[in-house]
Amino acid sequence: MNFLETPLPLAEHTTTQGVVRFRIATLSDIDRLGETFLGSDNEPADAEPATEEFLALTRRFFKHLIKDGAVAIIGEKDSELKSSELESSEIVGMSFVDLLERQKEKTRIRCDRPTGIIERVRSVIEGQGVGRALLTNCEALIVRAGLEAAEIGVKATNHRARKIYERAGYQIVLNGHVERLPDFEGYSIFRYEPPSQVMFKSLVPVNRKRK
Repeated sequence: MNFLETPLPLAEHTTTQGVVRFRIATLSDIDRLGETFLGSDNEPADAEPATEEFLALTRRFFKHLIKDGAVAIIGEKDSELKSSELESSEIVGMSFVDLLERQKEKTRIRCDRPTGIIERVRSVIEGQGVGRALLTNCEALIVRAGLEAAEIGVKATNHRARKIYERAGYQIVLNGHVERLPDFEGYSIFRYEPPSQVMFKSLVPVNRKRK
C-alpha cells in the first residue's frame, strides 16, 4: 500500500452544515466540480460567470494534472435530499498538491529543501475550518511523500486567505512572482502571476534526518 492509499489524518470535519469527509479525488470526481472550484483565482469579483466551454477546459486540465502526478483532495458533505447510497455527495471543498515540480532540475523556484506545492484550497463553507482541514491534509501528503516543506501562493489582495496561511505557519518569501506552466490545448497556463505572493512553511525540523 502506498501513501496515497492510507487514510488522510483529518478524515472528517464537523460544520454547522453537516459533517465534511475528506478523501483523495478520482478522475470521475473532477466531472462533479462546479464553478467555485474551477474558476480562476485572478478574475475580479465582478467578472462574468465562466462559460461552459471554460469549465469543461478546466476539468480537462485538472485531469491532466492528476494523470501527470498531482494529487487532489476533496471534501464531501452528504446531501439531506440523497435518496440512494448510489447518489453522489456534494463536494464542498477541494485542494491540489504537486509533489513533483520542485524536485525537477529546471523548476522555476529553487528550494533549499524538498518542497510540495499546495494549490486551489477552496471551500463553499466559509469560516468553519474546512479550508484549514484541507491544508492540514495537503501538508500530511507532502510529508508522507518524503518532502520537508510546503509552498502555497495567494493573491496579494486576498488578505483573508493570507492571514489563514500565516496563522498556519506560512511566511511570504516572494512577491509578484510569475510562473508559467506549459500551455494546455493552446491556452496559456500560469501557476503564479502578479499580484501573487508565494509563501513557504517548513513541515519537518531542519535537524531531523529524512528516512
